[in-house]
Amino acid sequence: MYGVLKRLVETEGQDQQERLMLSIDKMLPREQNNAIGQLFEYWRFKSLPNGLPCVTDFDYKSALSPETLRNISWADVTAEDPFNFITREHVKLTAFQDASNRRLRDLPSRMHYRACASEYLLSIKMRQPIFHDIDQSVGSISRNYLRLMLPIADESGRVIKLVYAVRIVSGATSSSS
Repeated sequence: MYGVLKRLVETEGQDQQERLMLSIDKMLPREQNNAIGQLFEYWRFKSLPNGLPCVTDFDYKSALSPETLRNISWADVTAEDPFNFITREHVKLTAFQDASNRRLRDLPSRMHYRACASEYLLSIKMRQPIFHDIDQSVGSISRNYLRLMLPIADESGRVIKLVYAVRIVSGATSSSS
């Protein structure tokens, strides 16, 4: 079983979620043969001896297979306000709406975007990967997925991008069916 480091349980209106921050060390053996493990290994390979991978040298799209890339997205985290962080190339593995090129604050569930912003800020501040198991029902659609988030820095060392891989455990089912 994964080592649970932090647990968040929320309900807002009809939406509900449980978000578990899990130990990276416990995650690696289980996820090594999928997009999560492959992206993590690439990130670790590109990490500088005293810091994070630099965005100019982090070309995961050339290094990973098209099948793996279908499970990878990223967020532009250069905005001052974390609710203005923008999701890019959002993974569309479930019935949830496409969040590509949208600010977090523009996502339909306030509960979801506030939790995402908090997790993004934690990864930026810690300058470390963060792994979550997220079980949620938002807008009558349920899903459970794993997400590994990895910080990427610019030439000055400032985190400007979070690249993340997901694996759907179950879901994309309508709770109204």
